[in-house]
Amino acid sequence: MASKLDLEQPQTEMLHATIANAAELREVAKHESAVTRPQLKRLLSQVCGGWQTPEPDPQAGHVHRVRGPECVLEPADSILWWDFSEAPPTALAPWTPQETTQLRSHGAEVIPAEILLAAANRAWLRPLFAARARLVLFRPRQRAREPVPRHPLELRLLTLLEDGSPKLPTLDLDATLAIGQSTTRLTLARMQPRALPQVRRWWKLSGGQQLGPRREESFSSADKFIFSPYAWVLDYKARLRPGTIAKARLADDFRLKGTLLHRLLDLLAAAPTSKIDWRTASQQELDCWIERCWLTLLEQEGATLLLPGKRADGEALLQTGKNALWRLLGHLRQAGIERIETNVAMPPAPFPGGQMGGKIDLLGHSREKGNAVIDLKFAGRDRRQSELQNNLQLQLAVYAYLVQHGQAGNWPATAYYLLTRGELLAQRRDYFAGAVQIPAHAQPTGEPACWQEFEQVWQWRREQLDAGWIELTLGSAEPTDGTGGPPGSTPPMARWAAREDEDEFNVFNALTGWKEDA
Repeated sequence: MASKLDLEQPQTEMLHATIANAAELREVAKHESAVTRPQLKRLLSQVCGGWQTPEPDPQAGHVHRVRGPECVLEPADSILWWDFSEAPPTALAPWTPQETTQLRSHGAEVIPAEILLAAANRAWLRPLFAARARLVLFRPRQRAREPVPRHPLELRLLTLLEDGSPKLPTLDLDATLAIGQSTTRLTLARMQPRALPQVRRWWKLSGGQQLGPRREESFSSADKFIFSPYAWVLDYKARLRPGTIAKARLADDFRLKGTLLHRLLDLLAAAPTSKIDWRTASQQELDCWIERCWLTLLEQEGATLLLPGKRADGEALLQTGKNALWRLLGHLRQAGIERIETNVAMPPAPFPGGQMGGKIDLLGHSREKGNAVIDLKFAGRDRRQSELQNNLQLQLAVYAYLVQHGQAGNWPATAYYLLTRGELLAQRRDYFAGAVQIPAHAQPTGEPACWQEFEQVWQWRREQLDAGWIELTLGSAEPTDGTGGPPGSTPPMARWAAREDEDEFNVFNALTGWKEDA
């Protein structure tokens, strides 16, 4: 086809690459009856750019890879600089001299071009000084049939090694790898392929001696115990943890935003009445108080929102916080709550698995109506609605049980509060008249019934672990019916079965097996 079109060599190569991508796209999409625009965009990205996991976690013994010389922060015995060719041009300021003068008159600091070039020059030296024993510079000779310019650092090195100095040892890979055309001997080793472990629904140990009860559980661990027992075992028994760097998240994700809004409520609850009284403050007073706290809060706990390009996100979150707190105060006042506590660590209470503890986001006290537990969520309305409809609000049931046991009184009222929407979700509106009522479809209803069913399901899981059976509740592994060896996957109450998307946040996906077409 290319010969018929009479194309130049670079165009011919591009055409062949396009045809190959189209063939691969047809292969991966042939089993789909219809492909939506987002699916097509994702498939094109995978075909043209390769598959990339969103957060690849390095495994033991992996080779460290960085995107550029400026990212080399630590020394290493051997460093390979791939594609050591002409460096991309340094991004200079896009403004004209007149525009630069005007920006500076308004207080803007424009980095001079010479400083940017000097910084790039220093970055090129990082791999050179970081290599303890060996620095390998891989330089291609041609790209698209055109000669590849040399990297400026290579020219500097060659200049330093002139006048009788030792020369850089070089190896021509084309000549070396050509059969019978080189005296250099390369030792090649045949690597035996190892099959990836297949996905299984159950792991079986000889017994449950190492899977016994823990001294204290919480909602987080109880949720894993019921719905993801493999995660409970790997997390709390095997004590597998991500590395320090993997836990240092710099992205302004929903967890950071939710934490900042939680902290705003903490500060409001702890503020002296001389500064602000949440029971009587107007919306304008509340907004002014939040604005006074916001910058300090970002500097201490959300500095990524102060970076260039992120300030708009910070302003949007500020407006969300103002709206969320004002609507929450409206619900508290309407319910007649006189006192609130945040991040309340409740004393552990006994349950069939040992002791249950927890920390409550918001605990309200009313002399007329009693106590109320409110759990703050940044988002996730559909999931909370489903939990309330199926009477599976386990987090609210755990906190309500702790309050009821600790104060030897009635069960408190409970609700979820969605920060991004300013909505209070509850099964009943006898306590919070302004809440969005999500009545339960399942019977019986309420936190006491949810807690009692949880205790039964806990015993069911406990018996499996005591026998050495660990269920992998993965969407790619079919549930079992209890015949032919492994236990059944259906709990005593079918509503408590693991959800189809239970492995959505599976941090152990490299250990739980791979599908055949992985």
